[in-house]
Amino acid sequence: MSGQQDSYATRMSLRDRVQSWHPDEFIRDLMVEGEDPYAIEKPEWRLVVLDQTPLALGGVLLAVVAGSVVGAGLGLVVGVVLLGAVAWRALDAWHTRYVLTGFRVMRVSGVLDRNAEFIPWRKVTDVSLRRSFWQRMVGASTIRIESANEASQFREMTDVSNPRAFFRTLQDLTAAYSGNVEVEGLEPIDFTRFSPRR
Repeated sequence: MSGQQDSYATRMSLRDRVQSWHPDEFIRDLMVEGEDPYAIEKPEWRLVVLDQTPLALGGVLLAVVAGSVVGAGLGLVVGVVLLGAVAWRALDAWHTRYVLTGFRVMRVSGVLDRNAEFIPWRKVTDVSLRRSFWQRMVGASTIRIESANEASQFREMTDVSNPRAFFRTLQDLTAAYSGNVEVEGLEPIDFTRFSPRR
């Protein structure tokens, strides 16, 4: 690399580096020219709390037992470590974003490091939505995406906080890329007749 071409990192001011730490700024940096985002969601924070509740309760119990058997110092250390693990999980969830653009579906994550994974629409082969009991209670879902690339680690968007609108946008973008199916001689049904009576 020539001396005239400084690396991007050395040209960035400290203020720019701090601002680029925010996940939404990271997404903005990843967008290519002409790529428009249609939906951005993050994991539902209440599910992060629910997921961590058993760990937190177990940690309190372990800290009490360790404190009474070995000493208060060890109990305090165990409690602080487990509290740190719960806080780290919450921070990790806050830094995670699921993005739908006209070109791809993307997940960005990472607190200290930054990870970006994406699947272009042309490689999406299957999409499914699952809701556990706890997800139904807080209005979240897990959306699974299958792609033609079997080596991809990006398979799920967990605990999506606005699943209806997000999944609808996902369906619309998938249909726009693959084309809407039209069958000759077949008329669409009147969906309203299946709606529950009020």
